[in-house]
Amino acid sequence: MVDGLYDIFMWVINHIVLVIFGAVEKVLVLAGLGTVDWLCRQKTAAEQKVED
Repeated sequence: MVDGLYDIFMWVINHIVLVIFGAVEKVLVLAGLGTVDWLCRQKTAAEQKVED
């Protein structure tokens, strides 16, 4: 009985860790893309000012 509970406990912990890591990874990817997008826009805006 104790072994079964331990297995269930470990499975739950692993599942929670995977879900949290997945969420963190998504946030980091989105933040990275947002930052790259923002930098590109700043660069484009600066180039347009030079042309004007």
